[in-house]
Amino acid sequence: MTDIFMPGEGALDAWTEGSKPVKALLDFVSRVTDPASESFVPEEDRVAVFDMDGTILSENHPGDLEWAMYLRRVMHDPGYVPDERQKALAEEMIEVIRTGIKKPGFTERKNECNAAAFRGMTLDGYEAYVDRYLEEESGTYRNARRRDLFYAPMLQLMDLLSRKGFSVFVCSATETMNVRRTIAGLPGVTPGSAIATEYELEATRQNGADSIGYVMGPDEDLVYSGRTITVASGMNKVARIVQVVGKRPILSFGNGSGDYSMLTYVSENPHHDSMSFILCADDPVRDYGNAERTVQFKEYAEKMGWGVISMKDDFKRIYAEGIVPRFKDVFDFFAGDRSDS
Repeated sequence: MTDIFMPGEGALDAWTEGSKPVKALLDFVSRVTDPASESFVPEEDRVAVFDMDGTILSENHPGDLEWAMYLRRVMHDPGYVPDERQKALAEEMIEVIRTGIKKPGFTERKNECNAAAFRGMTLDGYEAYVDRYLEEESGTYRNARRRDLFYAPMLQLMDLLSRKGFSVFVCSATETMNVRRTIAGLPGVTPGSAIATEYELEATRQNGADSIGYVMGPDEDLVYSGRTITVASGMNKVARIVQVVGKRPILSFGNGSGDYSMLTYVSENPHHDSMSFILCADDPVRDYGNAERTVQFKEYAEKMGWGVISMKDDFKRIYAEGIVPRFKDVFDFFAGDRSDS
């Protein structure tokens, strides 16, 4: 993925000079990696976890990755026929993206419809679907595929940390295999770096039979059942971190209230010096930022003693060179022209 990330030996040149959160982070890294420091952390305990959508990856193409791919599946996929509930959820999702307002029960409807939209698809077929989606041209950014919309400054942090002996994980409410395909090739990550939502997989002819008693046949494949096991949001992020990583991270990055539990869990590590940061998408000039929407996150972070990263103030550049928002075009998408061209 060198076309979107070319830092060079842990460079942080995508950050503004004198950035306070960068200074705080570098001071922290220096402490925990110095054997002579009282805050020294052995390499095996140096774990950093990043939320994905809105923290290292744009949430505006349109919506976060999970939402955007659902809209692609339900509204633009000629090979798929959605049911009425799925189509209604797509329209509701667009309104949430427009307004930021979720009606009661939206999250539950979203989780159910999203999993159901891929029912019966094989694991290999799903991964190929994700790959094709990521390679498509972004409808809301110019000069970018969907897979190019990572924040350059955050990728540089991931690279720096991996060079300093940190194990880097990415935690997301998006489905696990989707996250693995999306972050493949990013600095410091492996297939095991994904901590994410779990969709149930079953054998081709299992048809909902109990998985403990069912014996898979030699000619069967793995398919998605259309059911969700765990949605990695809120407190579930903490549970998934424990289950996947097996130890408490010392560094975390998030961007909203769905990350509060994760950020708290990390910042209150009783065994090692630790830090958490929240990223505020507050730049309406270079991106689809909204300073008013980020005020609550900034205030909560300051109350909790977390670092605050401002895209407007701390990001010298947001994306790889040449990638810019379409702005007006994104509203055309919602107004009726729902093509991705």
